Amino acid sequence: MPDSQLKTHQVHVLSGNQCDHHPDQQFAVSLMKILLASGSRLNCIERFMDMMHHTFPDIQLCLFSAHSESRLSLICSRPQVTDVASERFFPVLSAERCCTINDLMSSEVWKVSYADLFPGVSQCLLFSTNMNTRYYTLMVISAAEDVEREPWFQKFCYTCEIIHTVSEYMTFVETHFEQAEHIQQREKFASLGQLAAGVAHEINNPLAFIMSNYNTLNSYFSQLRTFIGQSGLVLDDSVTFLLEDSEAILSETYEGLTRIQSIVSSLNVYEHESVGTQRQIDLRDVISTALSMVQGEISLKADIEYQTPDEPFYVIGYPARLQQVIIHLVVNALQSITHDEGRIFLHLRSEKAVQNPGKKIIFLVIEDNGKGIPEDYLTRIFEPFFTTKRVGDGAGLGLSVAKEVIEEHHGQISIESVVEQGTKVLIRLPGLACVTGENDAF
Repeated sequence: MPDSQLKTHQVHVLSGNQCDHHPDQQFAVSLMKILLASGSRLNCIERFMDMMHHTFPDIQLCLFSAHSESRLSLICSRPQVTDVASERFFPVLSAERCCTINDLMSSEVWKVSYADLFPGVSQCLLFSTNMNTRYYTLMVISAAEDVEREPWFQKFCYTCEIIHTVSEYMTFVETHFEQAEHIQQREKFASLGQLAAGVAHEINNPLAFIMSNYNTLNSYFSQLRTFIGQSGLVLDDSVTFLLEDSEAILSETYEGLTRIQSIVSSLNVYEHESVGTQRQIDLRDVISTALSMVQGEISLKADIEYQTPDEPFYVIGYPARLQQVIIHLVVNALQSITHDEGRIFLHLRSEKAVQNPGKKIIFLVIEDNGKGIPEDYLTRIFEPFFTTKRVGDGAGLGLSVAKEVIEEHHGQISIESVVEQGTKVLIRLPGLACVTGENDAF
């Protein structure tokens, strides 16, 4: 919720000069140790809030995390507020990094969403920052009439400056490593693309001859069976067995040839030639087409649960490549199901980008109730040729291909899995806020 919902005189932006008059090196070191500590995010947050409460015992501290562009969720507070607060969303009061907001009881936003938790409060202090790719807002509630005149105010502003400096440092480091990793990954895929193109070419040539000969042989066999049926010849058991076994062998041969074709097709994804041009596409169409291509295989082993949304989900990209990703992921989910009650869930939704007004992020979730992936394998599943499947069930290219394609579309893909419970794949793609007809509109 933007500042426009509050009157201009209510929001007082705090300048950097107000935050530099309380040097306390020991406190700063202790705070930075907590902010830069390894371990779970929630543990770090709890330690941070405990330290803040110990340092500022006379104020109420509430830490919010951005749920969307206009909504916050309460993740921690000192002292603890009612548990009900953690189950609901709160509107954003201000987009300023650090500010005080006065005369809160004159604001309908405050009265509707916050006043029941903080009765009688007329002023609050807000500090917002990015930390580890997440957007946080720290709210300070005090009974004082003017928090800027309180003895703790300067030290609190000093604390906010430390947090902001650490967050900028962490963002810089993360960006640097992401760029270095991206360059390394692109070089790896470029080398792999050259290798894959050569291998695919060498396999495709003999495969074309084999496939042609197979089709001819299969046609001859069908003619032979038709001739025997029309002639009324009575065959002994040995001949009947040969005919039936030959038919089974031809069927298995075709399955093996199509598997080879599928593997070669996967290799060709690393080759970036002749991919066409990017265009505006509706992900609903991409998903429907992909599911129709594997529906026959799915119907024998699992139920698909997918409700096509009413509104379009537009992105800029290559529809064939995105279809291939969805096919890979659905087939992977199918192959992980080893029981008779298999289910594959697909869900498509969107949210506004937290820090980019006018843009939105599209989320595609593909989830199954299969055997899951061991935790030790989760860090390697996107490596080319790494597979947890038995020999013959896959070449270990599906997920590496999916990651390459999604990143090519400026998106992200992540996987969560629990053994014997199932696997969830989350794809994030930059969406079009509106249909403009332009290929580069976001």
